[in-house]
Order: sequence, then structure tokens, then C-alpha cells
Amino acid sequence: MRRCIAAAACLVFLMSIAAWGDVTITDDQKYANTSGFLKIKTDNATYYYHKKAGMFGGIVDNDGKDWIGWNTASNQNGLWRGLPKPYFNWKWHLQDKTGNEANVTTTINQASGASGKITSDDGTNKVTWEFFSTHATMTVVKAGQSYYFTYEGAPNGQYDKAKNYIMMGNKDSKHYFKDGAANGDIGKNDGETWEWAFIGDDGSSNALFFVHHEDDSKVEAFEGTKYDGMGVFAFGRDGTKGAKFSNAGEIFSIGIVGSTDKSKIAAAVAAAVAGETGIKQSAASNSAALGVDVVRRGNELVVNTPFNDKCEISLYSPAGKQLVSRAAPNATIDMSSLPHGAFIVTATHNGKRYQSKPIAF
Repeated sequence: MRRCIAAAACLVFLMSIAAWGDVTITDDQKYANTSGFLKIKTDNATYYYHKKAGMFGGIVDNDGKDWIGWNTASNQNGLWRGLPKPYFNWKWHLQDKTGNEANVTTTINQASGASGKITSDDGTNKVTWEFFSTHATMTVVKAGQSYYFTYEGAPNGQYDKAKNYIMMGNKDSKHYFKDGAANGDIGKNDGETWEWAFIGDDGSSNALFFVHHEDDSKVEAFEGTKYDGMGVFAFGRDGTKGAKFSNAGEIFSIGIVGSTDKSKIAAAVAAAVAGETGIKQSAASNSAALGVDVVRRGNELVVNTPFNDKCEISLYSPAGKQLVSRAAPNATIDMSSLPHGAFIVTATHNGKRYQSKPIAF
């Protein structure tokens, strides 16, 4: 493996933002001719989140295809669709077309920048969503009732049980919607501490992944034909109403990947849960606050830190393996001999470690 690290000229912090792309959250938007949505624009997808319902009605990829497709048509053809939709326990849903039955209050905490953040709270249950250029992460802050994390929707803009499929992270074959249910606990792969799956469509080069940041023994549920008009996948759901999560602190991520190659999706999933790899990022030491600046230039990553003296700059694979390490305040990393995927750059200075957002290469 050829590795090259050399001193690099200082670049302004805003260049990293331009390279990754800003996240922007716009309030009071219409989606499917319905008011009350937030529009969250990222590099890989545009999300539509209903503030009173506490759920996504649409996730639109860069080809303009909606992977949920909530609308006002009846049942599985529209009203039942959504994510994460803990309907039977929390009552978070948009099936009344207004979200009033859910009675969720959603606040925008950060509307733009390298990430965006919202909080949804019904007084008993509370979650935060943080949006990045490549994915979105939900953390359960408070759980007054049991719950599950559910996707109900139509992949690639249209339910087609002969073309829509799901693949579990520990499986290597597609399970088409036409083949019906595929229930049971998803196991972890070697080097992983999480459980995940993704849905796709034979007519699309994109995929939508779901990951629970902790591998557990709770059942996962998938239904491809029971609700003819949408597929259903859930972490911690046994049958229709059996919610298996009960505690705060559970973390889930979702994201659109511009590939159906499982290894590339696995890299994106691992980047979304990079905190599980031993390079956990704290609120007090994140790249946005510190200014760890990583810019892609051809086959190189240019890394700049705000430190005048030396620090340890490291490049990690999505699975947490250290690929490059060098003591320098700034560096250029040659990526030409490394596999494609999503990487993390860290800078350790005076005993504190700071990391970049996941960087696709």
C-alpha cells in the first residue's frame, strides 16, 4: 500500500464545507400537497419531515425518486407510509393528514452548516435528528413508552414487489418483496458492533440503508406483500404491535447511497456509526467547533488543523482500522491505493482527539 503524507498549505475552513456540502433545513414547507413539513437538503438526499407527526414523509434521492412516498391516498398506498413511525405506542404518525393526533412539537436546533439538527418531543417521548451530507442519525432522548423504528414505503418512487428488494447486513442475497416476510434478529458481521439492512430496486443505482448502532438480540421484521402497496421493515418490532425497545439512548441512522454494491453500502453504514469504532466524537470536540479541515483534491485528501505545533493526524477505515498516522499540523494523504468507501480523519492534540465528518472517496 502506497502512502504519502506531506506538508500542505493552509486552506480556509470554509473550503471543507464547500467540499462536503452544506446541510440546510427550511421550515414551513409543503410536501404531497400537505403543509407542516421541514425540508432538509443534503448532498445525498432531500428529506421531508412533518413537525407534528414526528416522522419523514419523503426521502428523495438525487435522481428525484422518493423512497417513502407518503401521500393522502388510502392506507398502504399513501397514508400508512413513513419513518420511523412508532405508531401503536407513541402515536407518531401522519395518518390523519395533519399530524394533530401525534401532537409532536419539533424544534430546529441548527438550520444550516456542516450538519443540521432538530428535536421532536410530545412531552413523554423525545428524539433528536442530526443531518449530515451522507446520512441522518436519530437518538432517543426520552422514552415514556416502548417503541420500534420502522420504515414503511415504496422504494425508488414505486412499489414493485418484483423489483423492490431488501438485503440484511449479514446476508449476501436479495430478498425480493414478492417473497413476503423475512423476520428474525439481524446478526453482526466480523468487525461490526451494529446491525443493518438496506432496500433497493432493480431499476435504481441507489439504495437506502437503515442501521441500529447497537447489535442486539431483538427481532427485526420485514413484510413485502402483506401491505400490497408498500414494504415494511422495522428494528425491534415483533408482528404489528410488538415494540421491543423501551429505553432512551438507542441510536439509529439512515442514508441514501449512490451504489447497490454491498461493500460500498457497508462502508457508508460504518461511517454513520463511526462512534462505535473507537473514534467517538463528543459535542465538545467536533470538527465544526474546532475546524479540522479535510478537502478532497483529485486522489488526495488535504488535511489542515488549527494547531501551530505538531499533532497526530490519522486516517481510519470505516471499520476503525488506522491506515495512516503522522505527526504534523497539516498533511496531504494519497488515497490512490486505498479502496473506495467512507473514511474518518482524526487529529489528536494535547491528549484530545477531534474528528472530521465521514468523507466518501
